[in-house]
Amino acid sequence: MVMATPVFRALKAHFSNARITLLSEEPGAEVVRGAPYVDELLPFRELYTYRRKSLMALPMNIKSFIEELRLAKTLLQRRYDIFVDLHMLYGFKNAIRPMMIGCFSRAPIRVGLDTDRHSLLMNIRVPDSAFRMRHLVDRSLDVIGALGVDTSNRQTEVWITEADRKFARELLDKNIDLNDKLLIGIHAGANPWALVRQSWPLERFAAVADILSEKYGAKIVFTGGRSEISLIEQATLLMKKKPFIAAGLTTLKQAAALMERCHLFISNDTGPMHMAVAMKTPTIGIFGPGNWPALGTYAPETNFIMVRKDIDCWPCHNLKCATRACMERIAVDDVVSAAGKQISKLYANKFGK
Repeated sequence: MVMATPVFRALKAHFSNARITLLSEEPGAEVVRGAPYVDELLPFRELYTYRRKSLMALPMNIKSFIEELRLAKTLLQRRYDIFVDLHMLYGFKNAIRPMMIGCFSRAPIRVGLDTDRHSLLMNIRVPDSAFRMRHLVDRSLDVIGALGVDTSNRQTEVWITEADRKFARELLDKNIDLNDKLLIGIHAGANPWALVRQSWPLERFAAVADILSEKYGAKIVFTGGRSEISLIEQATLLMKKKPFIAAGLTTLKQAAALMERCHLFISNDTGPMHMAVAMKTPTIGIFGPGNWPALGTYAPETNFIMVRKDIDCWPCHNLKCATRACMERIAVDDVVSAAGKQISKLYANKFGK
């Protein structure tokens, strides 16, 4: 959702009198709440989740089915002029629901990516042959580019309020004696399905935090959700200087406000990494088996540095990889070096050593 935000801005600029409705699953919808480019938000709990096969999942499947019927009714009652789909339609299973939603919208113009030639129900099909090697921001903008929209502005956004900023400021003031010190945010977690595969070892995050604290006098704050608190505590037990653990203390928007206050943000390849880039915070992304061309090739002006190692088994399709060689090869010095480059480039007069 974060990487799709340039689309909303560009559409509103081009169709200035249009009413733009965004259909999204939660919690992605939270990213866009308050956006000046979206007039209506239709959030759904499990819009694109597939049927679970176990008998125990029957009540949830029934609930999802009812939700889909409600969505179909809502769409049929309206008559949209244009339907824009940003999904990557690789595999028929992934393509069928977005295409059906487009049909229910009754829009005469339906535009989407033609990944693996699966955009059969779209009448404007955007070529997507290199879908694994092109950044998601660019791929999303390709879709609306087919409508003649100016897609030159690639800056992502997360919309936060002054109340969010006030909360982040007071949270830091209460827990960290900043006193004009370098503030570094660290996100050591990842999506549950990718936690084992795409997480850099905790002891290395701890080592990086200690080195940057000692070398630059930096203060460290760990971000995350409630489910990641125990994970972060394992990392902090290995540290010489105890950081502030903000995990579980913020909403998504408050976390974004916290990232905005950081001078540098270091993260696994996961959602908060993209949020930090959207908040224009200099960011270091640590990539292992993830799709780095589609997720890590941000423009130089974003002050994003990707840390990864070339490895023969990429792209990775082994969900049960036992070696994790792509992550293990990334050393503490690799991340410390990237952090040093960011600090020297952006803050040399204030924090550089």
